[in-house]
Amino acid sequence: MKWRWKPDECELPVFDHAEFLEIVRGKSMAFVGDSVGRNQMQSLICLLSRVEYPIDVSYTPDEQFKRWRYPSYNFTMATFWSPYLVKEEEADANGPTHTGLFKLYLDQFNEEWTSQIEEFNYLIINAGHWFLSSMRLL
Repeated sequence: MKWRWKPDECELPVFDHAEFLEIVRGKSMAFVGDSVGRNQMQSLICLLSRVEYPIDVSYTPDEQFKRWRYPSYNFTMATFWSPYLVKEEEADANGPTHTGLFKLYLDQFNEEWTSQIEEFNYLIINAGHWFLSSMRLL
């Protein structure tokens, strides 16, 4: 469809796949948050596939924590699922049904991603999507 978003009084250049990979050569980037961030990362992988396909170098089979490497550019990209960014636990994880209730510890980070951030040069963080849903928090 060739649609293009263009802000007022600003000319955005077309994304240059090869130039992006040159800029991030020898670096690493992580997307932390919910499905919005994961979708952004997946879109970036699609865009960069015009230059090189990444290799899956994930440390775990868990699809919520994936890593890809672009060997020719020594560039690593990762995604960390953390919809609230903070420590969370299901309110009644041992109950017979999934209640959809969560305890959020706003004064504690989610260590599944914060324990690994020193490995990355760039972090793209998002989490707003989940706070706008109709879920209930304890």
